[in-house]
Amino acid sequence: MHKAQFQSPLYPYLLLLPQMAIVAIFFLWPSAEAVRSSFFLQDPFFGNETFVGIDNYTDAVTRSDYGRAAWFTFLFTVVVTFFSLGIALLLAVAADNVLRGQGPYKTLLMWVYAIAPPVAGLIGIMLFDQHIGPIVDFFALFGWDMRVGVDYWDSGIAMMIVATWKQIPVNFIFFLSGLQSIPKGVREAASIDNPSASGRFWTIIFPLLAPTSFFLMIINITYAFFETFGIVDAASVSPNLRNAIIATEDKRFYRHFGISPRGVAGAVRINLSEGRGPLSGHGGSTITQQYVKNAIVGDERSYTRKFRELA
Repeated sequence: MHKAQFQSPLYPYLLLLPQMAIVAIFFLWPSAEAVRSSFFLQDPFFGNETFVGIDNYTDAVTRSDYGRAAWFTFLFTVVVTFFSLGIALLLAVAADNVLRGQGPYKTLLMWVYAIAPPVAGLIGIMLFDQHIGPIVDFFALFGWDMRVGVDYWDSGIAMMIVATWKQIPVNFIFFLSGLQSIPKGVREAASIDNPSASGRFWTIIFPLLAPTSFFLMIINITYAFFETFGIVDAASVSPNLRNAIIATEDKRFYRHFGISPRGVAGAVRINLSEGRGPLSGHGGSTITQQYVKNAIVGDERSYTRKFRELA
């Protein structure tokens, strides 16, 4: 192994200085300021602050809703971490044994990783919707009337399922990479020592994945704590608010497949009757088309954009 040689003992520290400055300015300084502010009572209008010691901490800990939120956060983190790691490991072991069709199999498992948390939450809303949600219909077969956004635990379970589904692909990628890095000779020797596939996995393969498993456990705990706000915000929206928005923006939302020919024809008729062009003014777009316009195709007013929305 070659060692880097520096003519000056200060040169390595100069190379580290920009990174350390970024850490100090954008992480250490705000963290220290947050800790300092926690001992003061802030005036939101005049910028004044009064030192209150640990009263802020005492008020937070002694409140009943804080204990409930802390308990749910702990449960949410444990469930999401356990199931996302467990399911990803199971799928990675299955993918490692696939001889044909590895590419499509792995692509189907990994594509979810490209979905942003708010979009995953939006998909979760559709899956758990009380009108069209297939998961709600599935649980109804077993007598469970799932009411996401109304019942506390139903909403919590829905958030756990969506958050777990969102995190499985990244765990799958790391586990599969770890499995494929195990030498073939080790596998052959293990098959001689232990003819049981499950026994070989728990005594040979899984211990070799311990560094990867520990790394992923830390990543998943961090994800559950800090990277699921988009999912939580989307999945916990009250259905009353959601239905009010749908009734205002797209009252036939549950009856069409993303496009409302009746709405488009009505918008064109109104525009022409008011002396404008057919695409000037009212557009007749559904909520689905509005999302596609804002997130993908842009705000151009043209027939081309309309056809791209339909596609």
